[in-house]
Amino acid sequence: MNKTMTDSAKRKVAEYIGSVYRRSRKRMDVMLHSGVEESTAQYHTDADMVYLVDRALEDCSKDTRFIIRRELLQKPDPYWYEEFYSRTTYYRLRKQAIDEFLDSLNI
Repeated sequence: MNKTMTDSAKRKVAEYIGSVYRRSRKRMDVMLHSGVEESTAQYHTDADMVYLVDRALEDCSKDTRFIIRRELLQKPDPYWYEEFYSRTTYYRLRKQAIDEFLDSLNI
């Protein structure tokens, strides 16, 4: 991972990956379940993106998988973490999760 990247920049990269992942999943679901057909090439591109992110998460710790999925790959309630973590613990774990996730993606 780029050691000169700020925490803010890392978070923005992770958020962008999350938004691309959500769009890819949505296009795949629409194509598969509603009969709306997009190009096969687009479907395979989306499937590759989803696979890459899911595969990278398999190499991460349990907390990282949970936080990345809830924070970036799903559209959460802004305060979803309050049920699971204190605020300070959540922010510390989120920073670690983003670092581990990006490292797993080799970014």
